Amino acid sequence: MQTSAYAITAGALEASYAAIVESCRRQAIGKIAILGATTGKLMDSPEAMRRMRRRLESDGIAVFCLVYGIGHPMMAAYYRGRAEPPNPLPFYTGGEVVTRRTDAALLPRGWQYAVNEFGFPVFCCACPDDACVAANQRVAHVLAQVFDEIWYDDDFRVDGDQGAGTPTASTASCYCDACLADLARRAGRTVSRQEVLRDQALHDAWTAMKTDRLTALWEAVGEAGRAANPLLKMGLMIRWGGEERDGIDVARLLRGFSGDVRVRAGEGHFGVAEYLPPEGQVQAHLSVAHHVGWLPATVAVLSETTYFQGIRREDVLKKIALAVAAGVREISYCPCVSGWIRHQDFLEPHVPEIHQWRAAFGERGKLENPIAILRSPAAGRGSCDPAARVRDRQIFPLFDLAGLPTIVARLPGPRVPPGVRVVAVTGRTAFDVAPESLAGYEIVVDGAALLEESAFRQWLGIGAVSRLAGGRLDFTADSSWTADGLFHSRPGVILIPYVWHEVPRAERDQLLGEIRRVVGPRTGAASLSGDFEVFLACARHGDRRSILLVNLSQEPRTVSLHLPGNPANLTAPDGTPLPSDFTLDPDAIRLVHADTRGGGVSSQ
Repeated sequence: MQTSAYAITAGALEASYAAIVESCRRQAIGKIAILGATTGKLMDSPEAMRRMRRRLESDGIAVFCLVYGIGHPMMAAYYRGRAEPPNPLPFYTGGEVVTRRTDAALLPRGWQYAVNEFGFPVFCCACPDDACVAANQRVAHVLAQVFDEIWYDDDFRVDGDQGAGTPTASTASCYCDACLADLARRAGRTVSRQEVLRDQALHDAWTAMKTDRLTALWEAVGEAGRAANPLLKMGLMIRWGGEERDGIDVARLLRGFSGDVRVRAGEGHFGVAEYLPPEGQVQAHLSVAHHVGWLPATVAVLSETTYFQGIRREDVLKKIALAVAAGVREISYCPCVSGWIRHQDFLEPHVPEIHQWRAAFGERGKLENPIAILRSPAAGRGSCDPAARVRDRQIFPLFDLAGLPTIVARLPGPRVPPGVRVVAVTGRTAFDVAPESLAGYEIVVDGAALLEESAFRQWLGIGAVSRLAGGRLDFTADSSWTADGLFHSRPGVILIPYVWHEVPRAERDQLLGEIRRVVGPRTGAASLSGDFEVFLACARHGDRRSILLVNLSQEPRTVSLHLPGNPANLTAPDGTPLPSDFTLDPDAIRLVHADTRGGGVSSQ
């Protein structure tokens, strides 16, 4: 399996070169991203980067360049202890090459800091205005003379919701005067920040403006780079959950790659608080699955195996396994810890099993009968309320927590692979679903979709909807619906009348049990019984299946595996026979093979 390390300056490589190369060999890392520029500033001279590229290549390590084109959020660094932004605003005033690393994050004077919903500057993120575009074109032209492959990092966005609701934390943007003036020209009338925050149609026009700007920026930097180096290949990192709310429309960006599409799919959840809860691990997986499903099947997607201090060896391995199950073909490490990749030499003994995971799940379209969670532009735009957009970014995780395999299928279309029997309509995707397009599928609808006053809800025969305690919804409905435990159903449709974010942790297992009981049998897919919070993926290879089990918890979990169809012989990768009952240690990952030839363990 191809792996890469992401991202380090030429100067930092020089300081620890021998140790870094040795770690690359231990971990089977074959490629390194050199951080070339940050918001219009070179991190090292072109000559220094060229020398480092040649040195790495002479040691058998391929090289590509990384650019921070718009700037990563660093609100706390500039608002800590403040109720107002610093005055005057800090800007970078140095030369073309950064000499003081503490200045690297600042925007150059002449750029515009993005502005959040409270009118505060967003440090250190740019509005993608003419100054930003021109500087990124200049940087692309310079770096393309050094590198044959340039990637833009996941700061390539106009942020949708991080920290939303708090003036000194929100990165929701951009509501600057120039952006509002552009929006006013599009709307044909005067607009204000407050109107964008309460008028959904105006908000949707605002997100369209953001996608127009970032699409134009992407095409501009690609053209500038290829003018200097016709062989240049471009790559793009998409932030976790990156969609229209962030100015990202993957389908529109494809043209700017000039035929050779390279994408690193965002996972987020870099710290202990975000990643250790089982739903955080599922969210990271679903974000990758979403971008994999949005891209053409020919695109080889990279993982975002990024993590902060406190993330354990077990967590890094789970990040890898869950990304591979989502369809990535290359693992891209970015340890934001002391020692960079030297920190993770603990991966050396695990390299063979990582290759086994890739062999079993790296080919897209092989997952057997997963639930297809539909994702649409309305969900991608999110609510006009920035705080509500935080909820809209998160994809429904309860199927995976219940041990039912999933994929994410992007509308319009949707591109649902053969074998899928169940599709899920969740949240604001309800606004874009045409019921006739789902004929022949079992449809599962979640509570967040029921809250939206959409034509789809009218088709369901659902009237008024009200919130009750614990995330439960009450609603009026026509006579076609019958109660089924905690759910409601009619032929072809299941309602889960809960907003999953609001369900107390102590009550969630009951809901997961209902999902297993009601939804599971309709999928025709592999499933689990026993404990919850065990992730399941199943890929079909002729008469053979590969099954991945991941204990998402830090406690032992006992499950029984149920496979559709004929009885199967279950074996470990080394051929050792296995029973269908598994007790998984905390954080354990198990790869199991099932062969339906010649009988074996009963699978149902």
